[in-house]
Amino acid sequence: LIGEKGGIALAEQVLPDGAGYAMASAHLQVVEADVSASSKPKCPARTAYPPVSGWMSNGQFELDEGCRYSLFEPSGAATCLAGSWMVVIGGSNTVLMAIRLANMLAPEAIQPVRDGATMGGFTVVDVIIEGGSKVYGVARKLEGCSALRQDQACKAAIADLVAEAPMPAEGATRITLFSAQFWDHALTAMETTKASGHSWLSTKMSFLVQVSTWDIYCAGMKVSWCPRKDLNDASLSTQDALAQFKADMDPVLAKLEDFCAPGQPAGQHGCVVGTTTFQNPAPSRIPIYAAYNDAIREAIAP
Repeated sequence: LIGEKGGIALAEQVLPDGAGYAMASAHLQVVEADVSASSKPKCPARTAYPPVSGWMSNGQFELDEGCRYSLFEPSGAATCLAGSWMVVIGGSNTVLMAIRLANMLAPEAIQPVRDGATMGGFTVVDVIIEGGSKVYGVARKLEGCSALRQDQACKAAIADLVAEAPMPAEGATRITLFSAQFWDHALTAMETTKASGHSWLSTKMSFLVQVSTWDIYCAGMKVSWCPRKDLNDASLSTQDALAQFKADMDPVLAKLEDFCAPGQPAGQHGCVVGTTTFQNPAPSRIPIYAAYNDAIREAIAP
């Protein structure tokens, strides 16, 4: 298929499976994108739905909105985040984000193999960075904490781990990564942050939360390896699964509001609730992803 974004197909050929390569040709005018940062306004980041969709041109990601986001060099990011506590909650995608942020501020602050910072390898990773160096770090897989709903012993162990961090020094940046495959795990993370954050709660804060992929795998796709058998039960309908997803999500969003509203600890840096991670699903699975993404968008709508 050859065509233009938002337009019609210019050439198309479809062959049945096993019939060889399909070929199509068409004359297509190439339009060079203006990638000059100064030519574009800054994107509205402080909104319920920041612009994220776009297309690639000359190795640059061009947003459909025609705007740009500010990019920070490590020194600029360090200055911006000095005296801050960044709380990251979610699965594999958030793990990558936390690692990239920490290692931009301090080389090798978080190492996946050394620290077990891989899915299933940790419960909490907590680091503090000062002057471009990691001055505190703990990465632990807590016994009794799994992909299942967390009991009081697990929650207490997570709270104790978070409380181990030293008092904030001037200009220090703390990054705490909570493993959360499901929303009830995210709720534990939010409750722990508030109960065990102590003097860090008086710093500038920010939250990044992304939870949905495991619900999609378990309740939407009914994969056999889902750890929560109540979700991949064949008798659980899509509507009931989404209702449970929303019921588990709502308390987390309510606690985020307490932190992220203007004038609150995260009111300056802001908070992000992500839809599902980038996927390339089969066409039959796209409606499942869309349904869960829509549930998140509706829940955070102003």
